[in-house]
Amino acid sequence: MFESMPFVMFCEVRGYPPPWVAWIRKGQVLQNKTDGPKYLLRHHATTQEAGIYTCAAGNFADVTKFDIQLTVRGRYFNLEVKCLKEFLLRFLSLFVFTDGYSQTV
Repeated sequence: MFESMPFVMFCEVRGYPPPWVAWIRKGQVLQNKTDGPKYLLRHHATTQEAGIYTCAAGNFADVTKFDIQLTVRGRYFNLEVKCLKEFLLRFLSLFVFTDGYSQTV
């Protein structure tokens, strides 16, 4: 996941009666739903949002939970430019120009 990109985490659960779903991070409930889609949506990921997210689901019969690790890296644009620069430097270093002729090193 790169910074500023949207992300969605799904928590697909079934049960009778229909279970509630809560998304928790660092002990804080981010979202709690009893009906409708059971997902967590963020429009712009930040490095501060990286970490472990817990999806907890349950009804009167039982409660279950699982963890999802979210890793957020620097902006995609910066990474793309850096990779392009490295590629060009490596590509150009393959040729040594002398007297108008290129020779492969």
